[in-house]
Amino acid sequence: MLAVQCLRLCLSIDSNHASAYNNLAVLLYKKGQVQEAIGYLQAAQSMGDYLFEPFYNHALLSKELGDLQTSYNSMQKGIKAYPNHVPSQDILKELDKYFQAL
Repeated sequence: MLAVQCLRLCLSIDSNHASAYNNLAVLLYKKGQVQEAIGYLQAAQSMGDYLFEPFYNHALLSKELGDLQTSYNSMQKGIKAYPNHVPSQDILKELDKYFQAL
């Protein structure tokens, strides 16, 4: 996939580009490379705590994999970066209800 090659090239030039890590993770996830995607999302989160997208994407992926605690933690961090992101608020509310019911 050409987009994956472009993002890898971008990261070879600037290995601290959090958005490129996030975008690469999304593409790899769509290709079924889940563990690699998680690694890139974690890298994006550590380099770009000002971005909400890596946290949001990691939360969605974790939720889909059944790791609701990681999803909840990632979503909380994403909300700190972008408090008005409605999809994040909705998922966080859903996870709150789940954990309160336990």
